Amino acid sequence: MKDYSSVQAKSYVARQEGALKKYFFWQEERLIFQYTPIRGRTVLDLGCGTGRLTASLIDQGAAEILACDINTDMVEIAKQRHQGGNITFFEADATSLPQDDATVDVLLNIGVFEFIKDLTPFLTEMYRVLRPNGDLVFTCWNSKRWYRSNFLDGRKYGSVDHSVDEISELLQENGFSVSRVETIFFLPRRLFWIGYKLCFTQFMKMGFVAICNILSDCLRRIPILRKKGWVVVMFARKA
Repeated sequence: MKDYSSVQAKSYVARQEGALKKYFFWQEERLIFQYTPIRGRTVLDLGCGTGRLTASLIDQGAAEILACDINTDMVEIAKQRHQGGNITFFEADATSLPQDDATVDVLLNIGVFEFIKDLTPFLTEMYRVLRPNGDLVFTCWNSKRWYRSNFLDGRKYGSVDHSVDEISELLQENGFSVSRVETIFFLPRRLFWIGYKLCFTQFMKMGFVAICNILSDCLRRIPILRKKGWVVVMFARKA
């Protein structure tokens, strides 16, 4: 797992408010909340980081928000950013959660599996804490994406790709049924940031991000490309 220092965690918060939020995060969150009912349910944000999803979960009407991360600095910053009676932030290892069995309605795991090679211990623990018919939603990098280039993707050495077929099989082995699979076509990160930084005004930057979002949508809707996006968003249910 990637470990963030306090300085890195604070820097990550600042980045979340810019293009990262309006492009990469926006694409993921739109799909997550489009296909996952949140209102009135207990939601566990596993790998919450600095509380990226917290405000959206509040807006979606979650009855209770449980948000955890293995990194102390991330959790402390998340606590500072979001305070409220129905939110609990805590530090925990995702393979050994403090929750009782069958106490969570929705479990979100966004941007974590790209750091994990063996998913079985995590899926086992997710199954344990979810209620019957509870929803599991997660993202991962797609090993079957349209093209693969670590240089253009701007990824660190050691990050892990997973395929839809591989994860679907793992989910079934661990008691889940797959309800939906989506992929997202991002412009490779290195190319995106080059294009974004070449925009001299805020108006140009907004236009560039809007064009990238439209292009992502168009590619995702082409049937032959549906499973070829850079990032997989998988929706599963505890049997």
